[in-house]
Amino acid sequence: MKTEIPVILCKLEKIFPPAFFDVMVHLAVHLPDEAMVRGPVQFGWMYPIERRLYTLKRVDEAGLLVDLLEVARLRKENESKTTSEDEGDEVEDDTLMEYLSEEEAVPVEVDSDDE
Repeated sequence: MKTEIPVILCKLEKIFPPAFFDVMVHLAVHLPDEAMVRGPVQFGWMYPIERRLYTLKRVDEAGLLVDLLEVARLRKENESKTTSEDEGDEVEDDTLMEYLSEEEAVPVEVDSDDE
């Protein structure tokens, strides 16, 4: 069958115009190899996988815009709620950074197995 398909396609090219032949006709050449690799047809049926991917794609498209709008809204609310507490946090952060910079660095010993 593998050797007969190209011969049959050549004979069809003599009968039908070139517009008849597209990529799908070419796939017939690969069918015997796919049948040997895949085995019975039920193991190669892609419909359930394609349906699941379609569902996941639709969920992503529908939820992406809503999620982006929600993040933008929350960010805007947080920016508008600047209070004195936020300013106090900045002072604490500065104090912490000063404390860390004043601490003496402790040397770290690294054991080397290469010696």
